[in-house]
Amino acid sequence: GGCSRLNIAIRRLTENRIWLDTVKARDGRCLICGAIERLEAHHIVPLARLVSRHGIINREQAREFATLWDLTNGMTVCIGCHYKIHGRKYED
Repeated sequence: GGCSRLNIAIRRLTENRIWLDTVKARDGRCLICGAIERLEAHHIVPLARLVSRHGIINREQAREFATLWDLTNGMTVCIGCHYKIHGRKYED
């Protein structure tokens, strides 16, 4: 997922918060296991990859780049499934 300064800055944008909330509201449950608690929105194509692929170099470009906020690039997962997707071990 990348933790560059730009990636962090993009994740702090209002547009990102709206994207996250909208994806979770649309799905309402983890699309992998069906859980309804501790839900997160997951980028199917990672945000960092989109930023790199499209040459986005600042928050303003990110804010205006509609592809970053495309709801079809999101799915709702519970925190445990999200960790698994990213190959990390989740300990509750």
